[in-house]
Amino acid sequence: MAVRRELGDAWGIAATLGNLGVVAHQSGDFTQARVYYEESLAGFRALGDLRGVAGTLGNLGTTARLLGNLPEAAALQQEALAIAQDAGDQVGIATELEGIAAVAVAAGISERAVRLIGAAADLRETTGASIPPDDRPDYERTLAAARAQLGPARFEEARDAGHGLRLEEAVTEALALAQSLTDVPLAARSCS
Repeated sequence: MAVRRELGDAWGIAATLGNLGVVAHQSGDFTQARVYYEESLAGFRALGDLRGVAGTLGNLGTTARLLGNLPEAAALQQEALAIAQDAGDQVGIATELEGIAAVAVAAGISERAVRLIGAAADLRETTGASIPPDDRPDYERTLAAARAQLGPARFEEARDAGHGLRLEEAVTEALALAQSLTDVPLAARSCS
């Protein structure tokens, strides 16, 4: 970071702050991760780097979810998905579909979430982009929670339905789901 600051490397500073956020996140210090991600986000916004903005918003959304703030998490993931879509970043879209799904599973809305997971899996297969190793444990926890909420048969049915979604349909469904998660108090939600 010191070298990047000395060089005046604005993009490098934003990226390094994001990486520091990942380290704090992996260490379980979600509060410090949030601080780094917010600084990183400001840097990427100032540069107009849409992919950097979307990825950092997604990281902030994951952090908010892990801190228990599901409406904020949904709003951040929703914004990240919209920006990834605008940027034409298919890997980013897959990541944000998974991010919105994780928030939905945490809120007990697993069937719709698993449809998004199925759509994201198709997109990852198309792009050849696997889930990053540091994201894999959280992803596996989300799948396990969804399976527990739905049962194996309903889980597979929902995932299969997601495999049939076109990209535009998946994005529209995800944005609507995220909006519903920001608008409705958790106690009023059904588990569908």
